[in-house]
Amino acid sequence: MDKVLFEGKGVCSNKSEYYELVKMNSRHKERRLRPILLTCAVLSLIFCLYDIIIDESIMALISAGFAFLMFYSTTFSYLPEAMKLYETDKNTVLNVTLSYVFYDNRFSVTKKGKESFLSYSKINDVRQSRTKVYFFTDDKTYFVDKNKLGDAGAEDLIKLLRSEKKK
Repeated sequence: MDKVLFEGKGVCSNKSEYYELVKMNSRHKERRLRPILLTCAVLSLIFCLYDIIIDESIMALISAGFAFLMFYSTTFSYLPEAMKLYETDKNTVLNVTLSYVFYDNRFSVTKKGKESFLSYSKINDVRQSRTKVYFFTDDKTYFVDKNKLGDAGAEDLIKLLRSEKKK
């Protein structure tokens, strides 16, 4: 019999929580591209300052435009997608409780009475916000509400997921 380590719940109850879920999912998908875009944005800002110093106003505007595009694409580009997805997903995602049970070698996710078991090796990344712990597989994003676990439980869960991911 598997030993139960943690039990938790996750639920998207409003639009802002749904947007946060989409944001974390898009950041996970773009995790390799994001540092490159931010580096390009910083370089564009440096070129903008240099162009202002040597009094090239057109080049400064172009550099500022590039910097804006790079910063926007890494920080706010998820919003239009999230707004479109919200209208189609709100009936299937909002107020649907996900129940998690974390065992010593796998975890289960129960959604509307359907239970599925996943191995810890399928987890690609673990992130946290103020209220949730997110963990990502190849095709899905899962989250657990930290308030349901308590502070010590959330930290232990993060350690467990990160250590199992490295194995």
